[in-house]
Amino acid sequence: MENVRIAILNAYDKVCAFLDNAAPDALHYYGDELHSYREGSACTYGFKASARHGDAQYLAEGNKLAFRYGGRDYYFNIMKVVKTEYVVEVVAYSMMFELLNEDAGEYKSPKAMSFQEYLDVFDPEHTLELGVNEVEDKTVSNEWTGTSTILARIFSLANVFGAEAEFVPVLADDYSLERLVMNVYREHDGENQGIGKDRRDMTLRYGVNVKGIRKSSDIKGLYTAILPVGTDNLMISALDKTELDADGRVEYRSVPGDGCIRAVQAMERFPSNLKTN
Repeated sequence: MENVRIAILNAYDKVCAFLDNAAPDALHYYGDELHSYREGSACTYGFKASARHGDAQYLAEGNKLAFRYGGRDYYFNIMKVVKTEYVVEVVAYSMMFELLNEDAGEYKSPKAMSFQEYLDVFDPEHTLELGVNEVEDKTVSNEWTGTSTILARIFSLANVFGAEAEFVPVLADDYSLERLVMNVYREHDGENQGIGKDRRDMTLRYGVNVKGIRKSSDIKGLYTAILPVGTDNLMISALDKTELDADGRVEYRSVPGDGCIRAVQAMERFPSNLKTN
């Protein structure tokens, strides 16, 4: 990303300093990466800066980053900071804390409700402003039995309506967040575009308009078996069930007397070093 003037705001949306590589005395940044994701038009932003500059003190968890780039506004929460005596490394997420950190509980609609009516239930503080709503003529009855973050619940709600949700921050002149707009589009299919634009007019070529490809993977959250235990210690010890993948190979299995649901292929791919069988 070419040089962009980035405002650093405190938790109350007041500008503390600016990152600006074009200003000689300002805090400069480098190695920055802006990643955009399809779901919700979410973004992450990371960069490095000098820890010895006086303004580096404002690069703290919970503070904000705001800038305008490519004809749109960006607003981030600083989520992670790694600092040495020389360098500070920052990772920021585009979603608001209210959507990431607040939970929505169980809910069953008393009637068929519109998207706006559900949004009023799940976002009673009106953190979000509904903008484009391509499903405004649709009403649905639905029930959520578990607890999830408000953000996850909104994505689930969009799925119930056969829609895609996009979050668009709008900045004020002082770089504070003026409002967070959510646009709802009918899910992409043969007739509806969904989020984004039809760019079949463009061909992506490696080394021309694609600079590089990077793949990241990890197994930190790996589980190869689960032992379900329900109310009154109810278990599935009598369950005899096998699930196959698209190639007809066993993917999940539960056998009588075991009580576990086992991910067979995952176990074979990542065997335990502490178990002989």
